[in-house]
Amino acid sequence: MMLSKITKSVLAALVAAIFVLPANADDSSPDDSLIPASEEQVSEVQTSENDDISDDIDGLFGEDNDVEGAVTSDSDSASGGTSFSFLSIPLEMRGELETEVGAAIKWDDHYPNGSAYFNLENYLHFLTRPDKYMALKGSLKTSLPDAEEAENDNQNRYFYLYELYFDYIMANRVYITAGKKKTNWGCVRLFSDNENDDEERDDDALYTNPLCDSRYNISGIVRVPFGSSSVTLLTMYRGTGSLKNPPTYRDLSFAGNLELVFFDTYFNLFGRSFPSSNGTLAKYYRSPLVGMELKKTLFGFDIYAQEQASFVSMKRLRQFWKKELYSSDSIEKLTFTGGFYRFWNSSYPYVGINAEFQSIYYPTDNYEMSYEADENDDYDWVQGDISHEAYSFQNRLMVDIGVAKFGYENKFKAGLQWYHDFTNVRGYIKPIFIVSRVFPHCDWKSGFKYEYDKEYDYGKFTLGTYFQFNLSY
Repeated sequence: MMLSKITKSVLAALVAAIFVLPANADDSSPDDSLIPASEEQVSEVQTSENDDISDDIDGLFGEDNDVEGAVTSDSDSASGGTSFSFLSIPLEMRGELETEVGAAIKWDDHYPNGSAYFNLENYLHFLTRPDKYMALKGSLKTSLPDAEEAENDNQNRYFYLYELYFDYIMANRVYITAGKKKTNWGCVRLFSDNENDDEERDDDALYTNPLCDSRYNISGIVRVPFGSSSVTLLTMYRGTGSLKNPPTYRDLSFAGNLELVFFDTYFNLFGRSFPSSNGTLAKYYRSPLVGMELKKTLFGFDIYAQEQASFVSMKRLRQFWKKELYSSDSIEKLTFTGGFYRFWNSSYPYVGINAEFQSIYYPTDNYEMSYEADENDDYDWVQGDISHEAYSFQNRLMVDIGVAKFGYENKFKAGLQWYHDFTNVRGYIKPIFIVSRVFPHCDWKSGFKYEYDKEYDYGKFTLGTYFQFNLSY
């Protein structure tokens, strides 16, 4: 099938810019008024085989930050921390504790089931900046009960290193970052995590942030700003290389982006490759991707869009650039995500709305792939059944609406989230109600989630309530 010349020309420009020019970390941008101001995107790639009630409760409330995010101001959260000097080196430390205790009941088509729920997360952050040229930053995390992200990171599951990296400014022009760091690229706010589909990992949402797995890697980032724009190059390594067994280029991920600002509009060209499918880190292989996004504020609304192309392989990507600009055979899928965000906070109550539409087009047959061992315990990628046929689409929508600071002493918040998959005719509706500061350091949250699917007789219902204890220190 032939893609339009306009689409192919855009893709060609991306491929050209991508691996020559390339991305900015989440805490540095050429223009704060134009770079997306979204909340932390979920970058941990987490999967679970368990389908118990605790997962359902976690799923019910796991995204309430998105609902609250539409109606939360910086003044809502208290700040803590302390500063002191050790051997004449300044050191700042602060912590965040969040504990949830509650219960829920679920009706799975016909049968009710209930359970208690407990979760605890604690972060301890530290920062030292002896001068303006260099800084060392880090975070330690405790997660109870189990933390799959720690196991994915080959660390102690109850107390582990979440981040540790340094920033360095060279000649006041080049910004260097290296270490274990969670880095976010992209404007997308809602289709940016793994919560949209309870049955399988949602890579189409995860990789709207092309660096969603960055925290599991050792990263090296070089960023050079020019004017209100910037160019960034990044490399990542997830293995355990040594002097005797150093990593090769096949074991590395490479990424880059070019950020431009024209006429109060933010443009971003980006791309990323992954470890080779036949290298020592083949289990982390994914199809290389390139993309483009833009963001502009009109009448108080942040309007943004992202187009991303995943290629069959690096070889096919190079062929596409050299001689196949008007053929779709090299492209695995095209993912478009567009949306808007608006926050009204000039007076109480605060009101926020965020909506996104995502369309995924498959120009070629896509197959289910699994990384399996053969009879000799040698691992390799195995091709399974067709997951998406050529020339097919998947279209879906997500909407968040939130209201905050209303009712008695402006303590109340309410939100509604709706997700709908038009192609597979399934989704969920999730309202939530929050009473802030019902006790000191304590919020009371209650919610309801209705999941529907064409295969259900009545759908799935989850009703839950819990107390959330917060402490910043």
